[in-house]
Amino acid sequence: MKYIIIIFVILFFIYFMGRRRSRKKSEPSTDELIRQCQEIEKEVEKEAEKLTDLINVSLRKEFEEKYGSADIADAILNKQLWIGQKREMLIDAFGDPDHVESHVTSKRAKEILSFQPDDNGNYLLKVSLDDGIVSGWDKL
Repeated sequence: MKYIIIIFVILFFIYFMGRRRSRKKSEPSTDELIRQCQEIEKEVEKEAEKLTDLINVSLRKEFEEKYGSADIADAILNKQLWIGQKREMLIDAFGDPDHVESHVTSKRAKEILSFQPDDNGNYLLKVSLDDGIVSGWDKL
C-alpha cells in the first residue's frame, strides 16, 4: 500500500509540474493519468503477491527442515496454536511476545506470553506455557 501511495504522489507531481511548464495538447488527461495509476496499482499488487508467495515458500521450507514436518511448517505459517506446541514454534508463528510473565518454582517453569496489544493496554492473545510447552491460551 505504501508503494501505491508513493507512485500516485510521483505521478501527480509529474503531471502538475508538466502543466506548469507548458499547456500542450500532448499532455495526458486526468482520466488517462487515473487509468495509468490504476494499471500501476494492479502491477504493484501482482508483484507484492509474487513476493509474498516467494517468502512463504522459503519460510515453509525453513520450518519444514527445522521441525521435520510439513504439517508443523504449515501450522506455523498459518499462525495456529495447539496444546503441546513448543515455545520456539510459538515464537516462529507469532513473533516475539509483547509481554512475558514468568513464574519459576523448583518443579516447573510457567510463562504467559502476551501478543497483539490493543489501544487499552490489553493483549488480544495470551498463551500459557508449562516448561516451554503450550498448555492453553486466551483470545480476546
